[in-house]
Amino acid sequence: MPAKNTIKNFLPNGYYHIFNKGTGSAKIFKSDQDYIHFLRLLKKHLEKHPKQDEYGRVPVSYHNQIELLAYGLEPKSFSLLVYVGNEPRAISELMRRVCTAYTMYFNHKYNHSGTIFETRYKARFVDDHTSLPNITRHVHRLVDDYKTWPYSSLQYYIGSAKSDWVRPAKIYKMYEWGTYEKYLDSYGSMNHDEAEHMHSQLANY
Repeated sequence: MPAKNTIKNFLPNGYYHIFNKGTGSAKIFKSDQDYIHFLRLLKKHLEKHPKQDEYGRVPVSYHNQIELLAYGLEPKSFSLLVYVGNEPRAISELMRRVCTAYTMYFNHKYNHSGTIFETRYKARFVDDHTSLPNITRHVHRLVDDYKTWPYSSLQYYIGSAKSDWVRPAKIYKMYEWGTYEKYLDSYGSMNHDEAEHMHSQLANY
């Protein structure tokens, strides 16, 4: 029987929390360049005007179908919060392109073979919109030094960073929490075991 949240029948106009980790809890990001490469893959498919690659090819853009509301990467996992419009299959297409391309990059760089992810990514439909801020807070606190961690979208929430491929506007329009930094700090400290438990709750597996 398939694991929960591995069969993807996405609904239109909905919010999804997407998560995956390395096989056997192995690292999927071993260097700064690895994080940067993964984010570049997301960006090239989510920016409004994707740029040609060195071969003159223009990447498929899902900018009009998917809004990336928040993301967080840490050595063993990635976590995304997205909103999908009226073409829900775009999520499966995006994740297939990003994860396949990143696996090829990783295997070539580290002389590895086969899959690097524990399973096909997991995704949970977020029907309770009141939980969305808490999911962003969790996504931004995957590591202990989250305030200075460069590989999350926190810079778009409490910093001056802006782009057309990371779009937290829907979160801001729904809720008022004072400053996001104060809201983030109210989460309290969370150790690794607690983080794993939160992943389990959010992904429902």
